[in-house]
Amino acid sequence: MRNKNIILGVFLVVGILFLLGTVLTLYSGVSKVNKGIETVGIIIDLDVSISDDKSKSYFPIIEFTTQDNQKIEFRSSMGGSSYRGTIGQPIDVLYDPEKPHDAVINSLFGIYGLSIIFGIFGGIFTLIGGIPFAFGMVRKKKNARLLREGTPIQVKITGIEKNTMIQINKKSPYQIIADVHDKSINTIKRYKSDNIYFDPTPYIDRENVTIYIDKNNANKYYMDVSFLPKIK
Repeated sequence: MRNKNIILGVFLVVGILFLLGTVLTLYSGVSKVNKGIETVGIIIDLDVSISDDKSKSYFPIIEFTTQDNQKIEFRSSMGGSSYRGTIGQPIDVLYDPEKPHDAVINSLFGIYGLSIIFGIFGGIFTLIGGIPFAFGMVRKKKNARLLREGTPIQVKITGIEKNTMIQINKKSPYQIIADVHDKSINTIKRYKSDNIYFDPTPYIDRENVTIYIDKNNANKYYMDVSFLPKIK
């Protein structure tokens, strides 16, 4: 459980940092648009980056002239395979007259590319880390309410199984299973505990477990496994 919380916490922190980067780069992009001067530059060279899978990305090196006749050369932070073979071609440029070397390609991705990338990664990492945390908080409140207001019943423990729908470091948590056999209609009502992140088998010292049933909805319940030891 602790390892799971650490991993989710890392994802959440990284996601928040990416989102912070999104805000900062978005502000920078808006500032460039508001203060920037549009001009046309020439692609004079390409900086080639080769990834691990041998694919190539081309980052244009652009030269342009400012309004006060300064010749400025800069390497675009945005690149891709589409720039292959573009040396000598004109390209739209946006620059801040106070910081002309911080110029960018005058396009949506040229101005806001980092914001888009940071936003995508920030959203993904935040959702991976944040959604389980939010669900955990909701479940914790629900369980506390059922412990306080639910109807307790004693149910026989019938087994232990792994919840293979979840994997943390290639390991699945355990759940205690308790069944009620309604002989009148010959059906089994199965109850499952919340996820347990260690094998509880050696620590089960009883035949029955207490389950708290919601008075308004019998399908909502909480299995009390507080008799199990806590991991430090």
